[in-house]
Amino acid sequence: KFIAGMKLANMTFGGAYSKVDNDAGKKANNWMIAAKYDMNPFILKANYGVAGEASSNAKDGGKIIGLEADYVLDKQTFVYLYYANYSGDSLAKGFKFDAGIGRARPTTRE
Repeated sequence: KFIAGMKLANMTFGGAYSKVDNDAGKKANNWMIAAKYDMNPFILKANYGVAGEASSNAKDGGKIIGLEADYVLDKQTFVYLYYANYSGDSLAKGFKFDAGIGRARPTTRE
């Protein structure tokens, strides 16, 4: 795993890279980049990440993008708006919501 970041005036940049080995001969390269821009009292943030396929043509990778806007009220309080979009390959399990996987199950009363 490798993580790095830097701050320049009111901008912050960062990135992360990792190689995951599941001990079954499958390895995936994953990375993410992020940025933050502080224009008091507003803070804008964005990130983009990619989860690589575990093997050639495994169809289990994915991509995610996140956007956030914060409004700082005081040192302890802020309000924010956050948007994220995940797109996974057909066999990705992390955020799979079709066929009942990941869906909330109805509760039953006894």
